[in-house]
Amino acid sequence: VEMTTAAVESLFDGEKIGLNGGIDFVAISFSSHDFVGHRHGANAEIMKTMTLAEDASIAKIRKMIDKKIPGGLKNTLFVLTGDHGVAPSPRYLKDTGILSGTINEESIAEKLEAQIIKSCGNPKEGKWIEAVVDFNFFINEKIITNSKCSLSSIQTEIKNSLLKDDRFVQVFTQDDYENKKLPPGQFARQIEKTFFRGRSGHVVGIQKPFYINHSRNEASHMTGYTYDRMVPIIFSGFGIKPGLY
Repeated sequence: VEMTTAAVESLFDGEKIGLNGGIDFVAISFSSHDFVGHRHGANAEIMKTMTLAEDASIAKIRKMIDKKIPGGLKNTLFVLTGDHGVAPSPRYLKDTGILSGTINEESIAEKLEAQIIKSCGNPKEGKWIEAVVDFNFFINEKIITNSKCSLSSIQTEIKNSLLKDDRFVQVFTQDDYENKKLPPGQFARQIEKTFFRGRSGHVVGIQKPFYINHSRNEASHMTGYTYDRMVPIIFSGFGIKPGLY
């Protein structure tokens, strides 16, 4: 935080920010907030300490601008926001009595692979499940041609297996998307806007609230739930009428 603030101060001096006769736009990212948040969770004591340090740094930058820029803060617009929301860490939530946890997707993929081998045979090359990324399961289409199984049947087998895991609230397949048979409500609306054939998995598991991929450190953002989607944004300064909107 202190290094970022020092860089901002040097930028204002070196580039004569605010003194060039036009509008200057400066973007500042306190990226350590993201790094520490993922590693320790949003509710960790170290995050509280970092937030106070960031608050002091922002105050320092505002005082510098007020002093160096003609018109000072009255001639400056501030916008403060974050890059995403985040789920509280499962460890924190468990201590507060809220159901949460982690899901080992690699372990699930291994079990699914063994299951599909029983149904479709052991492929000579590669695996049935080519990859899994944040509960997007990608099926190896190249080895289906010479097998007794179809892409649709494997999708259905994976989906039915995941639905037996009570950590997932919904599961949908590429076929479901193309046939407009999606999970109801907010899930359908979000899937319609985000699913992309080839980039999204053949089968996608939607975890229950406050469950994250076990490989995502202590906390992460990977869902369509409100805590991941809602990001505060604050405007202050020139031309802004105070209020909550």
